[in-house]
Amino acid sequence: MPVTKIPESQQVRRLIESARAVGLLEGGREFTYLCRTLFKSIDFRGKNVLEIGCGKGLMCLWAKIHGANHVVGLEPMTDGCYDTPKCFQDFAKMARNLGLENTEMLPLKLEDYRPEIRFDILLSLASINHLDEQSCIELQRTQAARDSYVKIFTQVRDLMNDGGTLLVADATNRSFYSDLKMRNPFNPHIEWIKHQPPQCWAQVLSGCGFGTPKISWLSQPSLKFLGIGTVPRVISYFGCSAFQLQMQCLSKSPKATRAA
Repeated sequence: MPVTKIPESQQVRRLIESARAVGLLEGGREFTYLCRTLFKSIDFRGKNVLEIGCGKGLMCLWAKIHGANHVVGLEPMTDGCYDTPKCFQDFAKMARNLGLENTEMLPLKLEDYRPEIRFDILLSLASINHLDEQSCIELQRTQAARDSYVKIFTQVRDLMNDGGTLLVADATNRSFYSDLKMRNPFNPHIEWIKHQPPQCWAQVLSGCGFGTPKISWLSQPSLKFLGIGTVPRVISYFGCSAFQLQMQCLSKSPKATRAA
C-alpha cells in the first residue's frame, strides 16, 4: 500500500504538542514563524543536517519532519547552557512520540565530534559566538582570535559536502541600544560584547571554504506574527538586531600532483 504523506500543518502541530508535553513552547506560534523565516530557502528533503549548539533540539526535529535524512544536534551543556540529562531525555521522548528515526542529540563539543557521514546543511543558531567566546570578543582586534575561528570554521567545512549550506543566525553587536550602552528591550539578555556583525563572520568564513554570502535581518516577534520575517537593516537597528547569514560550501580544489 502507498504511504500516506502527513500534511505539513499536521506535522508541525504534532511537533508542538510533543514539545508542550515536556514543558516547552507554551504557544508555539512564535517558534513556527521563526522556523518558516529561517528555513524559507532551505530544502531539508533527503539531506543530512547538523546543528551546533542545538539547545533542546527543536530545530533538529523541525528539519526531520520536513524531510531530512539524518539529523544530528550537538549540545555540550557547558556553563550557562542546559545542564541536566533531562535535555537529552526530552529530545528522545519528542523524537519517539513523532516516530522519527535517524535523529540524535549528542552531548559533544564541535571539536570532539567525529561523524561517519558528511552533512549537506549545517545550522548555527544563536551559537556561533559560543564556539570560542573570548576569541569572538577579540575577533576584529587580534590575529590569534581570528586564527581560532579559522580553525573552527575549517573543521566545520570538513564536516560538509561540496555545495552544502551553512546557516548562521545570531545578533549583531551594533544596534541603537548598544550604541547607547543600554539593554535591548526586544532581546534583554544579549551581551553586546560577545557578538559580531554578519559581515565579519562572512569575511572569516570566506577564507575557510565558504562563499556566496547572503545576509538578511530578522524582525522582532511582534512582526513575525504579522507574517513579516525579515526587515531592512535600519529597522533591525532599532529592533532586535538579529541577522541570518547563509553561505555555500565551495568545491575543494584537487591537490596538485607532482610530476614523476
